[in-house]
Amino acid sequence: YLKEAIINFVALLGWNPGEGSTQEIFSLSELIEKFDLKKVHKSGAVFDIIKLDWLNSEYIKRLSTDELYEKSLPFFEQKDFYKDSRDEKKSEKYLKKVLIIEKDRLNNLSEVGEYNKFFFQDIDYPVELLKWKDIDPSDLIKSLKKSKDVLEKTNGKDWTKEYLEKNLLETAGDKRGDLLWPLRVALTGEKTPPFEVLWVLGREESLKRLNFALNKASELK
Repeated sequence: YLKEAIINFVALLGWNPGEGSTQEIFSLSELIEKFDLKKVHKSGAVFDIIKLDWLNSEYIKRLSTDELYEKSLPFFEQKDFYKDSRDEKKSEKYLKKVLIIEKDRLNNLSEVGEYNKFFFQDIDYPVELLKWKDIDPSDLIKSLKKSKDVLEKTNGKDWTKEYLEKNLLETAGDKRGDLLWPLRVALTGEKTPPFEVLWVLGREESLKRLNFALNKASELK
């Protein structure tokens, strides 16, 4: 937990600024200015961990990427999936991209990477998970090849979330599920939306995972 969130939370245990105020996020200077012992409630305070998590998440959102990286690195270094990952996935540039994706979803710093371990590990999954609804195996392979073709034609400077999303959606046309479902499974082994994942993983790793998915899909024929 960030110290600013702890201070904010403790100040609100049995106190509020009164006068109908709904403010819950207070800087230290605001607390110094507004805190008054006369407004502390006489009844017992309630320690609400859900509220503490919410406050902490709001303070995390306010951090710059550099600040979040500095505070998160010790927590990454404690995790086995990080320790066992390849060196390029431990670089400052790569971790900052992961954190940009995770920033708005973090309640506390110990959660970094926990819900997106596929950024650090090779993945596997049941081949049936690649299938969108009752898609024919041959159409599944065509779909994966379409995604692969888009990625192969995208060079380094164009490898952005916006560019990839635009081109993949144009390629998908009206049958977005047929294209996007197998792509997200190929990249994550899960149901995570693919555009941000592509941006973090990069061109080489994304194509490697698509080739792996194509090999698995051939088992369905």
